[in-house]
Amino acid sequence: PECSYRGHQTRGRWPYCDCFPGWAGPACGERAEVPTPIKACIVFLMYDTTNKEYFRYQKKTLAALDRHFNDRFQYPVVIFHSAKYRQRMGGGNSSTYLESLLHSTRSKVIFQQVDFQYPKYLRPWPQVKLTCPRYTYPRALNYIHMIQFFSLGWFRHPVLKGYEYVWRLDGDLAFTKPIPCDIFRVMRERKAVFGFYKWKNSKNPGSTKCSGPIDNITAQYAQDHGFRPAHLHLVNNPGPGWYCGGWVVFKWSFWTSPDVLAFAEHIS
Repeated sequence: PECSYRGHQTRGRWPYCDCFPGWAGPACGERAEVPTPIKACIVFLMYDTTNKEYFRYQKKTLAALDRHFNDRFQYPVVIFHSAKYRQRMGGGNSSTYLESLLHSTRSKVIFQQVDFQYPKYLRPWPQVKLTCPRYTYPRALNYIHMIQFFSLGWFRHPVLKGYEYVWRLDGDLAFTKPIPCDIFRVMRERKAVFGFYKWKNSKNPGSTKCSGPIDNITAQYAQDHGFRPAHLHLVNNPGPGWYCGGWVVFKWSFWTSPDVLAFAEHIS
């Protein structure tokens, strides 16, 4: 039988046996030491209570996380939220938004309120005419705060201190199928990096305008600090691009290291 009943058979392009604790080998037929526990958590930033449809998505997302992953692995869920979530829902419902979220999940939830404000770096900027020909998000406080929070703020937040891995998800990003393995353990055992590359489209004249001066700023910072990327040869590099880490698993010791925080501060 698959995995000798001692693990889960993963599907996809590279199927393998995700062995239960205490078992190892290609078919989980070999005894192994029980691995040390992993201190990891799943993080959401929830801010919009005025959009009722989006709030319903948030509840469905938490329920799907339980059903497809966390009922089995039992990792804590940290929900950063605006002050609005402490308000009562109204319309005949005496519960607060936080209570409603809590009732939609079986996971252990840690609520943490954060203040939503324009980043201090943005305030002195003059408003200029938009040059990007494609659709862009409006200068909404919620969205601008979210970008700043996940670029820098959460790496410094004390509630996340001490975790080995942190998995960022969005309130409207629900799983539709079971996740057959402990993603944090796979990351640790394989020393894996979880992310994806995105390249500029040289055929699209708007791609450069929409990305702003980030290429020049990053190149200058790398030159000033002696950084040389050691991984670009692993992918077919078609030109200017960037590595994206949104909605993925972060190895927290790396992303909270002094070098990375200094770079994030500079980019901000």
